[in-house]
Amino acid sequence: MTDTLGLEARERWDLRESEVLGPGVGKRRARKGPDWLKKAIVIEIFPRAFSPEGTLEGIRQRLRDLASVGVDALCLMPIHPIGRKGRKGSCGSPYAVRNHFEIHPELGSKEDLRRLIADAHRLRLRVILDFIATRAANDHVELAVHRDWYVRDEKGEPVREIPGWTDVVCLDLGNPEVREYLLSAMLYWVREFDVDGFRCEAAGRAPLGFWEEARRLLDAERRDLCLLAEWSDPGLHLSAFDATYDWRFHRTLLDVRAGRQPASAVVEGLAAEERRFPRGAVRLRFLESHDEKRAADAFGLDALEAYVTLLFTVGGVPVLYNGQLEGDDVRPSLFEKHVVAQEPLNPFVPKLYRRLIRLRKENPVFANGRLIPLPNSLPRYVVSFARFARRQVAVVVVNLRDRKSEVIVEFPESVRRGREDWLFADLGWQKLRMFRKPQLFLEVGPYEACAYVGEPEGGT
Repeated sequence: MTDTLGLEARERWDLRESEVLGPGVGKRRARKGPDWLKKAIVIEIFPRAFSPEGTLEGIRQRLRDLASVGVDALCLMPIHPIGRKGRKGSCGSPYAVRNHFEIHPELGSKEDLRRLIADAHRLRLRVILDFIATRAANDHVELAVHRDWYVRDEKGEPVREIPGWTDVVCLDLGNPEVREYLLSAMLYWVREFDVDGFRCEAAGRAPLGFWEEARRLLDAERRDLCLLAEWSDPGLHLSAFDATYDWRFHRTLLDVRAGRQPASAVVEGLAAEERRFPRGAVRLRFLESHDEKRAADAFGLDALEAYVTLLFTVGGVPVLYNGQLEGDDVRPSLFEKHVVAQEPLNPFVPKLYRRLIRLRKENPVFANGRLIPLPNSLPRYVVSFARFARRQVAVVVVNLRDRKSEVIVEFPESVRRGREDWLFADLGWQKLRMFRKPQLFLEVGPYEACAYVGEPEGGT
């Protein structure tokens, strides 16, 4: 294979982000990603578990349902053949990829994928593929003939990213042939199937130079392709990735729910991350995923409204997981057959998600606005913040305890100035000139969330 890497990328190959980029990343500007991403609602789909059939066709049949909810992009977990050697469980992990250029026969054919993507695009849905660059199945088709493609220890045994991951070995990304194979696979799915980007599994375990070269090659194909990093390194935003995962946000919500941190930690954490990451960096935020507990289980149905409201109002790109919209409380196994809930387990849950997705889509401030913490009189239990865009302001107050709270929210002069006559609406009903006074007194019920959106009177 021909090595397509440029000289600069080769010279930097073994350097990680912190070594290459140095300090002060938070003062720099993130690379500009595709315009559609920042406003998007993404759903991660486990093809084997998404429908009773467990196929790509099963996903295609429900595209209209997803579009009607307000989803903008589907992120498909790996669709490739699964390794047999060292397989975990009866089905094996989809992350133990045996061939990066093929589709698992149980999921369907390449023509099925083409139909899925074509139909998705007709509905203005994007399709993103999960991509694994750092590891491969023990019996990956290329490793049988290229023993120098995987990393070996001093005894000549294959190295594993995690000792318990016995179904996969580490690929040697210092080998030009390995890099060429992987980059060619990414281009193949773009050129032949018109995919809209990749979610890059464990992106920070691969050298930055690999992703920079992937970015260069993908941009040459289409400028609207996205690269999402399953990692949380600020430096990844500068030259390669369009978004990274925000695990701190998820952990903080779990800690608040368990009483380990005060409610104020939510906004404090968001402000700290904003300072640490480049300006304009897009973060992927979630309540559940294929690695985490279900939101209905982790937060409970009684508190779900409060935490879902935070997900859709704090900023970043909300990432859902299949079954989340139905209130499923059982996480599918990666290794066995499981079908996620096909109908709502509680009618309250899909109504909640639809309402908050609509709130976000109808009010650009929730995708584009700057976050300003608002002090309140009950910081242990109540989260309060504002989001500021050019012609729109949102004020969000969320009670994270199981009883009514009487809370005073402070509006600093810098927040109110010039907006004293703006009209604020609570989900389109109550209207008030909230910023005429420096404080707002609210009675909020157990786990109740209030979101007010303000604009100049008459919208001018």
